[in-house]
Amino acid sequence: MQATELDHSDALRAFRERFHLPRTNGREQAYFCGNSLGLMPRSARDQVEEVLQQWSAEGVEAREQVTILLGLGCDRAQGFHYSKPLPLEQLLAWISERRVRRTPDIPAQSSR
Repeated sequence: MQATELDHSDALRAFRERFHLPRTNGREQAYFCGNSLGLMPRSARDQVEEVLQQWSAEGVEAREQVTILLGLGCDRAQGFHYSKPLPLEQLLAWISERRVRRTPDIPAQSSR
């Protein structure tokens, strides 16, 4: 069998579409992992963007930052804008208070 035929009959062929394959002159190249880092998943950019969005929501100190993050679709944030670090007992009281009374700059949390 030729390599092309083997490629088409490969049970793992569906996974091929999940990765960027190297190209030269517009044609896919044979790729052997060897000592390289491997192929880049097509989902890598989305995964990095998700981590960066989560990271940007940490350390919120001002209402303006909350507004910007909400505008970017970020529905979670933490930082001194909401509270300074608290001992456990005070933290539980703080959480309990906000379940009853939400301020406009604290988005409603889903019940998970």
